[in-house]
Amino acid sequence: MKKIFTLFAATALLWGGACSDDNTPDEPLPEPSVTLTEGVVTDTEATFTILPDDAEQCAYLCMKTSAAAASEAVTAERILKEGEPVAVGKARTITLHDLEPEQTYTVYAAALNGSVYSEVARLDFTTGATPEPPYETTIAATSGLGEYFKSIYDDKTGNYQIKITNIVYDDYGYADSAGHAFTLDLYAPKAENAMQARIPAGTYHFDADDTGAQFSVGRGYSKIEQTDEQGYPKGAAMQITAAEVRVKTVDEGYDIAAYVTDKEGHTYKVTYRGDMVLANKTQAIGSDQRIDGLKLYYARYYGQADHNGIGNYYVSLGTVDVDEYNSATGNGWMIRLDFWGAVSADDDKAVLNDGTYRLTPTGAHESGSLSPDATDVAYYFLTGKSPVRTEYACSEGTVTVTRTGESYRLDGDIEMEDGSHVRFSYEGPLAFENRAEKLIGDVDVQFTTATCTYQGDQAKQGCDTYQLRLAVDEKESIFVNIDLRTAVAASVLDPVIPDGDYTAAADGAQTPGTFVPGYLFSGYLAGTNIGKKDKWGSIETYGLLSGGTIRFAHAAGRYTITIDAVTTDNFRIKGTYEGELPLDNKVVGPAIGDVDFAAGYAPFAYYYGKRTENSNEYYYYLLTFSDIEMKGSYNGIYPAKTEAGHSAVLYVYAGTAPAADGRVPAGSYALSDVKSGFTWDKALSEGRSYDAQGNRSTVFFGSGTLDVAHDAAGGCTIALDARTLRGEPFRFTYSGKIPMEGLSNLTKAAPTSSMLGGTLPQRDAVAPRRDILAEKAATIVRLPATAPAMRLRKEIASK
Repeated sequence: MKKIFTLFAATALLWGGACSDDNTPDEPLPEPSVTLTEGVVTDTEATFTILPDDAEQCAYLCMKTSAAAASEAVTAERILKEGEPVAVGKARTITLHDLEPEQTYTVYAAALNGSVYSEVARLDFTTGATPEPPYETTIAATSGLGEYFKSIYDDKTGNYQIKITNIVYDDYGYADSAGHAFTLDLYAPKAENAMQARIPAGTYHFDADDTGAQFSVGRGYSKIEQTDEQGYPKGAAMQITAAEVRVKTVDEGYDIAAYVTDKEGHTYKVTYRGDMVLANKTQAIGSDQRIDGLKLYYARYYGQADHNGIGNYYVSLGTVDVDEYNSATGNGWMIRLDFWGAVSADDDKAVLNDGTYRLTPTGAHESGSLSPDATDVAYYFLTGKSPVRTEYACSEGTVTVTRTGESYRLDGDIEMEDGSHVRFSYEGPLAFENRAEKLIGDVDVQFTTATCTYQGDQAKQGCDTYQLRLAVDEKESIFVNIDLRTAVAASVLDPVIPDGDYTAAADGAQTPGTFVPGYLFSGYLAGTNIGKKDKWGSIETYGLLSGGTIRFAHAAGRYTITIDAVTTDNFRIKGTYEGELPLDNKVVGPAIGDVDFAAGYAPFAYYYGKRTENSNEYYYYLLTFSDIEMKGSYNGIYPAKTEAGHSAVLYVYAGTAPAADGRVPAGSYALSDVKSGFTWDKALSEGRSYDAQGNRSTVFFGSGTLDVAHDAAGGCTIALDARTLRGEPFRFTYSGKIPMEGLSNLTKAAPTSSMLGGTLPQRDAVAPRRDILAEKAATIVRLPATAPAMRLRKEIASK
């Protein structure tokens, strides 16, 4: 009945309204209103009462007053759409949580009745300060520095490591007074710009588990250091066991209050008010950077630095201010650019040609390139009172050069390893300082002296090596080194360089009938090259032979050598030599005559244990014998006194395991190229002869037998009957015990050698080449020699 009555009443009402005799209009809806009343406000919470009247809907918005001022107008429509709804009909008490201490907030409220909106009600309130934790000691820090790292925990968090201190530091950055230094390892949302990182405002709480949570103080790197009156460390650094750090941003920079507890339970309140630069230690710039206002530090022209027909232009630019000593005095960028392009016609008026120069990832010095060896981007952060230089690796990029008269424009776009770009422009002069090396120029000379070293088939590739040196005089004021490859000699006892025209070998090839092109090895001349010396005997200039021919003709013990070659820097080198060619035969060694001695010493012996090679099992020994007293060990034995004598260094392979007393198994051992039982090594074994002045001559063996016998007294009788590669007899006998080392070490690696007598050093290494890279590095803006860096003994520890 209730539902039927309601429907009837509604129908009657509609009928009656439609047929009203007086046609009176509907009553207007009443305008709603909202009243806000402030309640209790603490440091993180606030209550207020909201009372809507004549309203069907009601809502409120709360925001920081500063944010509200910056936002669009807060209208009733916006509040009802975006705000928190409130039930109507009576007053409601609202509690706001998780507010920031000492912040002013604004609450806006509005109501709606049908289609009628209320006026916007507003309530402002300010949260209180958070109560301070208890502390025993108050320290007012006078300086601070910081570093910004990537978080190792997640990519949304940054790591802000700061040090605040009341210690006074001297001009060299070392503590010079009593005081404390507090290192605080803070984690917060990562910086939008790592190059200008700022510590986010907020309260940081101690994280004993080092989880890297945002707004936490990490335990691992947080510590307290203390100094005495002279600035010396007072005990070891103490770890922080509890901390709360409150950071506010103010006009001066930061207002920091840190409440910390050391491991002994002592509590501190540490305050710091001032700015702090955070050095970017993320190893990446993190975001695209635009650099304008660059000034020129250096412009240098190094000529054909590689002697390859390509000019080297070095430019150093930046925004960091420097003093008269080229030391940084503030924050700023430094960009070094290492251009390689066309050679300038005049070294004193070098011109960098127009064009786009591209960074080469391989480091090759190509025309139109930027070399990564001396191209880099760095930033100087003025942390505390001392700049910190941070370098960022470049992966690729270009610099476009445009020259108008004496003025240049450089437009650069360098991509860093993290994908960010550094874009920059420079406009101004580039007056290149002449640092070009003196070049060899064309040469046409008659050589009067010659020496030659024969090294045989070093690479075991069917190709003999000869290294020659020709010079125009005894002082070698002009010299040529020739690194020659020929067919293998018919006899290593009497090698002869075959007649013919020798040309430059392909890169790394061991080909008969060629010479190795010139190159630099660790700053020294190598391969085939030419050099000139100054009056003091130092290398003044050089050239690297890369093409042309070197002709050899041999007749009646004399050689005619004709050089008609070119260098990598396109100079023509011509010269001739006629005469004998004294040969130092490194393969067979010198003639030492017949050698037959009674060895009274076994200076050193070592057992290397069991070995297997090419399915051959053997037991490896190093044995040495001499007729004079020796010092040293292994194959490095040498005479204890300066006197004439002989020694033998033998690598011996037994076919059975050593006896319990360690003696070499008895038997007859044959000289062999193959490691197998009851042989001795042809490649490694050598005989040595010493003259009365201590000079050593070393020979190698072509044949021979080593006989080993045991005696009843626990000793050995040794007899070597061999011939050198020259066919000269080399014999000795030894009787007695052989002190053997290594019997308990069966796994020690055996010595190796790549050729007869071991690997030969690079022949005729000349004076080191001028180190241009070091010269370029010396132009880097320096950190001040007198620069307080807020350290005790070293700067803030890197992570």
